[in-house]
Amino acid sequence: MASGLVAASSQRVAPPVPSRRERSARAGQLPAARAVPSKEDVATDLIQAHFQVEPHLTEVWRIRGENEGSPTEPIKLLEVNDATVATGSIMPFSFAPTADVPYPTIIVEVTPEEFEAVKSDPTKLPRGWSLNRERAQRFTRSA
Repeated sequence: MASGLVAASSQRVAPPVPSRRERSARAGQLPAARAVPSKEDVATDLIQAHFQVEPHLTEVWRIRGENEGSPTEPIKLLEVNDATVATGSIMPFSFAPTADVPYPTIIVEVTPEEFEAVKSDPTKLPRGWSLNRERAQRFTRSA
């Protein structure tokens, strides 16, 4: 046999080292899964965070969907911002779930004038959105 080569039969291979999760599972002690916060709590935290970083944000409307209990139903926010650029149309922006916001999210940002137009003609809102009291909650900047 040439030098530097080792026959396969003489090579010893150590068994793979199990991961912590595998060792815990074998011992019957799976680590506790990280609790997912409620959609309501996440939405409220997100709204407060937006008020902190957007000085011209005057109000936010949380729109609840028909399937609000489903984790796939997005958090929907209509944000009224004095500093946003008027476009004359409603443009929803969708965001995938993240570690900080574990639910899909849709945000529409409008000027105060565009918001008045939406209140006058709710059909301008995205399909399924409504500002009626049963489906919408208004948030304002806390003093």
